Amino acid sequence: YLDLPREDVARRLDFDGVQQHVTSVQLSRGKLEAEVVHAVLQLAGSVNRMASDLVLYATAEFGFVRLPDAFCTGSSIMPQKKNPDVLELARATFHRIHAELQLLLGLPANLPSGYHRDLQLTKAAVMRAVLLAGDLLFAMNELLSGIEFREDRIREAMSSDLYATASALRRAVGGEAFRDAYRAAAGDPSSWDLEADVPTDKAYLSEGGPGRTDEGAVLSRLQKAAAWIPRP
Repeated sequence: YLDLPREDVARRLDFDGVQQHVTSVQLSRGKLEAEVVHAVLQLAGSVNRMASDLVLYATAEFGFVRLPDAFCTGSSIMPQKKNPDVLELARATFHRIHAELQLLLGLPANLPSGYHRDLQLTKAAVMRAVLLAGDLLFAMNELLSGIEFREDRIREAMSSDLYATASALRRAVGGEAFRDAYRAAAGDPSSWDLEADVPTDKAYLSEGGPGRTDEGAVLSRLQKAAAWIPRP
C-alpha cells in the first residue's frame, strides 16, 4: 500500500544504490559484517607476524633490531629490562579481532528466518574490530618509523650454511642434475663460503627472489589501494 521512495532515500543517504529482494537482504544480516571483519583480520594477521618477528629479533640472542624506547617499557623488578609492549599488544590484537569474527559467524547460526534481537550484537562486534584495527595500524606505523636495524649483528649471523643452496644451484646451472648437485653441495661445506662473496642480486636472477624484489611495484599497488580510502 505504501509506495516507498527507496531510490530517493538511498540517494539522500549517499548510498550506491538500493538492494532488491528485501527478504534476502534481511537474511544476510551478519554476512556483510563478517566480510568486513574478515578483511580486517587479514591486516591484523600480517601485523601479528611482523610483530612476532620484531619481538624475536630484538632479543639479546638475536639483536638484529633496536626498538624505539617510546614504544617499550621497563620491568617492574628488573632495572635493565626493556619490554616490547606495543609489539606484544599488536601481536595479541589479531586474536581479539579473530574473536569478533567468531562472534559474527556464530550469532546468526541456527536462527530461524526473520529478525531476532541476537543480531543486534553484530553491530558492536564490527565496530570493535574496525576500531581495534585502526589503533593497531596507527601504532605500528609510528613504531616502525623508529626501528633501527643493526647491520653488524645481522652480518655476524650470516653463517656459511646460508649459502649451501646457492652452491647447489651453481652446480645445477653447470649441468649437474639437481639431485646430484644437492648431495655434492651438502658434502662440500667449503663451497658454501665461495658463494658468500657473490652479491645476492647476482646469485638469484629470478624476479622476486632474494635481492631482486621490486619495491616500485609494491608501492604502486599500495598507492592504488590508498585511492579507495576517502580523505578528509
